[in-house]
Amino acid sequence: MKEKTHWSITLVRILLIVLSLYLWTFIFSNAVSDGEVSSKQSQTVTETVQEVVGAINPDSPIATATGESFDLLHACIRNIAHFLQYFALGACVFGSYLSFARKGSKRYGYIAPCLLFLTAATDEYLQSLTVGRAAELADVATDCTGAVCGICLALMAFGLIKWTVSAVKRRKLNEGRENGSALAKAR
Repeated sequence: MKEKTHWSITLVRILLIVLSLYLWTFIFSNAVSDGEVSSKQSQTVTETVQEVVGAINPDSPIATATGESFDLLHACIRNIAHFLQYFALGACVFGSYLSFARKGSKRYGYIAPCLLFLTAATDEYLQSLTVGRAAELADVATDCTGAVCGICLALMAFGLIKWTVSAVKRRKLNEGRENGSALAKAR
């Protein structure tokens, strides 16, 4: 007989799948935006980072970066954005896999990392076909590193959840045994 899935597990599955689809859409829509649009978007993000850092520490080299320093900051922020997008995608995609994986089953665990690598390669390929953009192997490496870190986060989160659930079950079992022995002594 098939065990009924708890509503919270179904909710987590749906949330992870929807987030994965959203992130794929976001990543691929950015890949096909032309060089001018992409540069404006990342420049706006860089300027926002400068404003935030400037509010905290107005004398910071980040807040005061101009010229070559701004260009270097801009490049760093673009790399961080690549990493974070794939970090989130890796956590969501592998979390989706883990939410469906049967206890003790390692089958098909390789599909999510392969899919993430394929996403990074396709993302860069699409950029090479877009006006004003170029594919960079370094971006694929950054994307894959982010995805691997996201996978690690998903593994740690699901491991912590499993450990917590089993600890609660053990505690309830021990309480039940203690209550049962207390009842037996009272008789």
